[in-house]
Formats: sequence, structure tokens, C-alpha cells
Amino acid sequence: MNEEFNPYAAPQSAVLTAPLPDQELPLASRWHRLCASFLDSLILMAIFMPLQFLTGTFQREMSRQAAGGSMFAFRAENILWAIVGLLVMIGINWNFLIKGQTIGKKALKIRIDNIEGGPCERARIITRRIVALQVVYLIPVVNFIFMFIDTLMIFRGNKRTLHDEFARTKVVDLRSQLG
Repeated sequence: MNEEFNPYAAPQSAVLTAPLPDQELPLASRWHRLCASFLDSLILMAIFMPLQFLTGTFQREMSRQAAGGSMFAFRAENILWAIVGLLVMIGINWNFLIKGQTIGKKALKIRIDNIEGGPCERARIITRRIVALQVVYLIPVVNFIFMFIDTLMIFRGNKRTLHDEFARTKVVDLRSQLG
């Protein structure tokens, strides 16, 4: 040891960078958003496909299609499944929604924020993002047009979809905050 110990020298320590304030978090990448959505969809499919098979929904739909019925027809059964889907989606994500996340968003370290900054409230996520989308998805033909426009809007500079605009939200990347 060639260095002499100086008891009067300023303390030496590694300087950690402070996390960015919420309003300065970078927007989540399009790929992270897509993967989080895909993961959430896989979880719901793992729950719903067996339920729909066990309740005979698949068989009834196949029979309707074989008889020449349209898959775009509006049925009370669709409304029932939409309500069940909504409740399951909210139920499995309830604890994550308080932090502005779903299971998929948590896994990919992204979060839904208010446009002003900070995590979005659970009530806004449920009413303006989840329920609003579910209602639009119940309308035959309109649902495909809406889904197409909503998806394409992510390629704008601000990376916000139509449902982000409606809910006044943005999706941010939390990895910079985690170090």
C-alpha cells in the first residue's frame, strides 16, 4: 500500500445516480408493450379456453358456423363472456393495477402512467382502458376497425394508442428507475 491514510480527506464512496422523477421516465418500447399485451392475452386464454370448452361454447359456435351463421353476429352469449372476461381480467390483475400494471407489464417492467406523470389510478385503468375497450370489442365489424387503428397509432412519435389517448395515459419503462 503506497497510499497514505489521511484522516482529514473527504470520504470516498461510489456515487449512485438518483432515479428519474416519474414524469421523466422514458416511454416503453413498442416491443415491450406488444410482449406485455401478448403475455396478458396468453394468461386469459389459458383460463378461458377450458371454460368455453367445458360450457359448450365452442361446440355451439361450431354448430352455428356449420349451419351458415355469421361469426360477426351479435349474441347475448358474447355479452356474458365479455362480462366474465372483464371480471377475470380485473380479478387476476387487481393487485398489479394499483401500481399501474398488469401481470404482463410487471414482468416486462413497464407501467401505465397518467399523461401528467406518476402511476395511473386503478379506477381510471379499469373504466377508461379495460371497460372502454371491452365495450368497443363487442360491436361486430367496428371491433376489427378499432383494433386496427388502435394498434397502428403506436407507431406515432409519442407511442400512444387510441385507448391511451382516451384514458389520457402513457406507458413508461421502469428499467431506468431500477438501476
